[in-house]
Amino acid sequence: VDNQGNLWMFGGRQLADQQHLDDLWMFETTKGSWLKVSGKQQFNQLATWGQQKTTDGNNTPGSRSDCTSWTDKNGNLWLFGGLTADLDNIGLSNYYNDLWVFDIKKTQWQWVAGINKPNQLADTLVNGRDEKGPKPSSRSDATGWYDAKNNTLWLYGGTGYGISFRQKGGLSDMWSYAIDEEKWTKQNGDFKINSEPNNFSASSASKLNSPGRRAGATSWADKSGILYLMGGYNQFLREYVYIERFIWKYDTEINQWSILPQTAAAGIGGGTSFTGSDGTLYFFGGKEFDETTMQARPANSVWKLKQ
Repeated sequence: VDNQGNLWMFGGRQLADQQHLDDLWMFETTKGSWLKVSGKQQFNQLATWGQQKTTDGNNTPGSRSDCTSWTDKNGNLWLFGGLTADLDNIGLSNYYNDLWVFDIKKTQWQWVAGINKPNQLADTLVNGRDEKGPKPSSRSDATGWYDAKNNTLWLYGGTGYGISFRQKGGLSDMWSYAIDEEKWTKQNGDFKINSEPNNFSASSASKLNSPGRRAGATSWADKSGILYLMGGYNQFLREYVYIERFIWKYDTEINQWSILPQTAAAGIGGGTSFTGSDGTLYFFGGKEFDETTMQARPANSVWKLKQ
């Protein structure tokens, strides 16, 4: 959502899993109509990175889905990672760790950070290929928050790579990207794949607490800047999907997790959240977990969080 209240939508998959899209659209809420802003609107278009940190009309992330997105205080749109079809290996996917910003005034993309090649490992040391300092690994379905006070993007988990090409699965690392400093910082978590949740101290913040492996979770931030995470997928097996019922919160001042006491999540993966003018959180849809059948089923319920 930009500063004028218009809604933006980029990419995704259509029908088959390997048919990814590259188009960016804006829904003008005052007119009630869609406007196509960029992209060829064709399947599996390649990215054009151009020169890093340079806005150009030819730049494009290409066709991809399951990216993480934010809107900054200036109304510009940010996009991280996601996956594309591996055109050299039918049926497989490529994961990315590149960070983009779309300047809505110039209506142009800029490649900001990360590597312009797929399937990158977590970089915990200095790497001079595109910028100094660490950077998150390639991933999709990560959870994101925007900290307006500090002009910072936050990123958690997702599905992708750790520190080895033999490791691919659910991630549990927390990162921040300081827009003004143009720098990624690892804040919490480890680089292990498929780490279990750890509610060591439950409602009290602790460096040992962790939501664990998590993809497709719902997120929101309150007016004080506390980050919240709910639901998502933390079981990466074909037999069933387990969706944890805790609501987690993250204190960015101490970089520690805790659990919202006595508040059970709706058992939801996916779905959409939005915040009312009074700060109340609303949540719609997603998948509800049925403990009897051990299956997740689509839901159309609307929830409100009371605190």
